Amino acid sequence: MAFGPDQALYLVSERDTPRRRILKLAPGDFELAHARTLVPPNADVIDTAFFGEDRSCSWDARWRCAI
Repeated sequence: MAFGPDQALYLVSERDTPRRRILKLAPGDFELAHARTLVPPNADVIDTAFFGEDRSCSWDARWRCAI
């Protein structure tokens, strides 16, 4: 989980899907029931096992992570 430049909280959820989804909570809202799905589960798996350097991700028509 991480706070974005918009102060929203971004998190990865495994609930109801083994492939994961990316959720977003509005700034100051910490009720998981209010989370909006940004990236729904699909054929690709969202990897959460990052080792070594910190990685940052951004959205430009799809999620991209810089190594």
